[in-house]
Amino acid sequence: MVHAAAGGSGILVVQLAQEFGAGRTIATASSDEKRASALELGADTAVDGDAEGCREWVVDTNHGHPVDIVLDAIGGAVHDAGRAAAKKVWAPATYS
Repeated sequence: MVHAAAGGSGILVVQLAQEFGAGRTIATASSDEKRASALELGADTAVDGDAEGCREWVVDTNHGHPVDIVLDAIGGAVHDAGRAAAKKVWAPATYS
């Protein structure tokens, strides 16, 4: 999962995930336009990046499973929501 996937760092992360064969790239973004941009860049799916409800959206779009890796450029409540959407043993990566 890539938080803020339509931002400067998020764009690069989505493209690298696709280039290096990530299984399924789930992008989060705050607007329909940003989600569309993340999809155009190669994300497999895109969901609302709001911390409220994020876990449910991500797990639902990932066929009922938590994600393996959370890449986060936002922090705070969004970071916590990403952690809730990840497997119990998770690999967080925070960048800016």
